[in-house]
Order: sequence, then structure tokens, then C-alpha cells
Amino acid sequence: MSRTPMTSRRALRAAFIAVALLSAVAFAAANFVLVDVRLLTVGFTTRLAWAVLAPVAVAFGAGVLWARSHDGARSPRRSADRNAPSAPGEEAPR
Repeated sequence: MSRTPMTSRRALRAAFIAVALLSAVAFAAANFVLVDVRLLTVGFTTRLAWAVLAPVAVAFGAGVLWARSHDGARSPRRSADRNAPSAPGEEAPR
């Protein structure tokens, strides 16, 4: 548990996550029908909600991992830009 005070940005993020999860639960409840899924040579029967929400969750996780790995690769360049003087004759921050 965090001891830092709740900021409006963190509260907004928490509210957005709660709405997204409630939307996923509502979607799953409304689409609780069986469907046939065929992936290349494999076929199986599953609930429609699982056929939609599972790939969405995997794609979201892959996007987060990809963004974090590429952000880390750029951070030294960003910190070098941050330490550069912003105007001629101005001293760089220390």
C-alpha cells in the first residue's frame, strides 16, 4: 500500500481502470453464448466473451511490455537532452 497522498491524476487513473473492468464484466455477462473458434488447424468451442477479451488482454500486455522496453532504450538520450542548455549562453542544469 502506498503512503503517498492520492492525487487527482491517480484518482482519475483508478476511476478509468474501474470503468474499464466493469465494462469488461458487463460485456462478458451480455455475451455468454458459445461460439466455434477456428485458428489455423485448431478448432474449439468457447464463450464469445473469452474469444474477445482474452486476445485483447494479451495484446494490451504485449503493448505495455513493448512500450516499456522501447522507453528504456530511449531514456539516456532523453536525459542528455534534458541536461542541454535551452538557450545560447545559458548554463546547463546540474
